[in-house]
Amino acid sequence: GRVADTAPWHGQCLPKPRAGSPSLFCFCVMRPETSELQLLRLQIARRAGIFACEEHSVFSHANETTTLCTASGDLPAMVTEALPAAPSARGSILIPGQTTNSWLNAKTFMEAWDKVITEGRYKRHQWVAKVDPDAVFLPGRLRKRLRDLALPYQLGFYVLNCDMWGRRMFGALEVYSHGAIEAYAAGRSRCKKLKWQGWGEDYYMQQCMEALSVNHAVDFEMVSDFNGHCTHEPPSGCAEGEQAAFHPMKLPDAYLGCMKQAASRDALLNQWPR
Repeated sequence: GRVADTAPWHGQCLPKPRAGSPSLFCFCVMRPETSELQLLRLQIARRAGIFACEEHSVFSHANETTTLCTASGDLPAMVTEALPAAPSARGSILIPGQTTNSWLNAKTFMEAWDKVITEGRYKRHQWVAKVDPDAVFLPGRLRKRLRDLALPYQLGFYVLNCDMWGRRMFGALEVYSHGAIEAYAAGRSRCKKLKWQGWGEDYYMQQCMEALSVNHAVDFEMVSDFNGHCTHEPPSGCAEGEQAAFHPMKLPDAYLGCMKQAASRDALLNQWPR
């Protein structure tokens, strides 16, 4: 399709980071008409966020692809993969059957997950992370948390990271074992028969995992959400906690500031081993 380039700058693509343990396949779905395009280019330039995972994909909630970075040496240009789903509407918990005041975007993410499964790159990795573009995501910290959980990635596990609303999986950072995505690949047709029309994508995936009898782990310190959606206590700031993601940071300056604060804390603590 047509290539959109609504942000004023994109730099050259950078080589992959060195491999970590456990290995991660990470992806996000971005809206190119928002600040998310700038946020992703900022992450690429610093090899941060999902671009610090062993492999990654970026899907665009649009009918066109978007250039994220240009070719450099043997490295090809990076462009988004278009998801031609209908635009998402905002939900309301006051409407029967709807479970969120955020986006009713389950259909869009079904298409994204279908692409992840069809491409199959997740098969080379132990864990899969779906990340919001405006989440300051720290893969090194996620690896540390997964090592601490000590779960066998070959089996099916997903992580409940939200200690509110009856314990949920919060969509800023969704974490699944290799085995969980294999279960989804085999059973997604069952999940698509659920009454998902009033759901956000994270609630859809949680309900799907439950329907497929995938085990869950719990890590309520994985994400710090500044909107207060998932913590009874005030959320940790970027310079304080040991979370793997801080959300949301919708403006580039705020995103970069949070990333630098988290990096300074990691340096102070001798940084998490990779």
